[in-house]
Amino acid sequence: MHATLISNLLKDHPMIRITFLPVLLVFSSQLVFSQTSSNIDSATYFLQRGMDEKKTGRRMESLRNFEKAFKYDNTNKVIVNELAASYVDLRKFSHAKETYKKLVDLGDGSASTYKQLMNLSFNMRQQDDVLLYANKLKLADPN
Repeated sequence: MHATLISNLLKDHPMIRITFLPVLLVFSSQLVFSQTSSNIDSATYFLQRGMDEKKTGRRMESLRNFEKAFKYDNTNKVIVNELAASYVDLRKFSHAKETYKKLVDLGDGSASTYKQLMNLSFNMRQQDDVLLYANKLKLADPN
């Protein structure tokens, strides 16, 4: 009922359409910006909580906080690195390997990342991956 009333009003009065459209665009852009800002704030909050828990030695709690931070911002290299390190610390090797792969996909081709991937592949008895990451480790750091 309301939709037909609004569409009839917009058809009958073109000035309302001209005035209504910019207001709608501004409102929607503000909504998107506030949602993105809120996600980054939440990710930072949970990252900090995870770091605090890690300092006190509460590994499971730090992992939970890093996972929450990852849900809010999965492109932050610091969050992904801390999450992967927590998985290794708790011996969740398959999760750690996938997270380190995500870190490589984000552009972190550092020697330490490839070394972790190589060690995880070795621990999981995936010899083909060990050779793959060993070669990438040699390219990243010839020493």
